[in-house]
Amino acid sequence: MFIESEQKRGENMECNNVKMLRIKNNLNQVEMADIGKMSVPSYIRKEQGKVDFTDEQKVIYKEHFDLTLEEFWIVFFAHYVHLK
Repeated sequence: MFIESEQKRGENMECNNVKMLRIKNNLNQVEMADIGKMSVPSYIRKEQGKVDFTDEQKVIYKEHFDLTLEEFWIVFFAHYVHLK
């Protein structure tokens, strides 16, 4: 799996996992904003966890990066589960 680092309790895992996806694919925030069809400031707020990605944007990233269902879940939904 491409998500390897441990998350600290209380961190927004979605923003960290989206950032990890971006870095793994050697992309910058401008490129990720273009892929997600949003402005750069909007993407940055979403990557930082200040604003949620829309369902449409999540699907765009899933399709663009050809994420498996498991990878998609880890990037966008794993933060809803508290793991010890």
